[in-house]
Amino acid sequence: MMQKVVIDTNVVISSNLSLSGNPGEIMRQFYSGVLQLFYTSEILAEYKSVLAYMKFNFAIETQTAILRAIEIGGHLLHRLPALYHLMTKQTAFFTIQQSSAKPFLLREI
Repeated sequence: MMQKVVIDTNVVISSNLSLSGNPGEIMRQFYSGVLQLFYTSEILAEYKSVLAYMKFNFAIETQTAILRAIEIGGHLLHRLPALYHLMTKQTAFFTIQQSSAKPFLLREI
């Protein structure tokens, strides 16, 4: 059974700045179908906004490819309460600690 996850924007960004390390591994597992990603339109909008930051210097094509992969491979929840409900049911939330830049499991029930 695939693990259900919600992935923080920092993990998406970090994995595209460097393929090595835990953020890259998390996204590789999503791309290969090991992790089942869930997102809302608000989360996708945040991914899009942060990917476009000039300081990251991601080409438009790269930004589009990342977002498209998430849209195609992930599962859109149309209502934010559905995300909260999902997160109480065997869902992992991956984020990055500010100090170490290593992803950690924030919540898994």
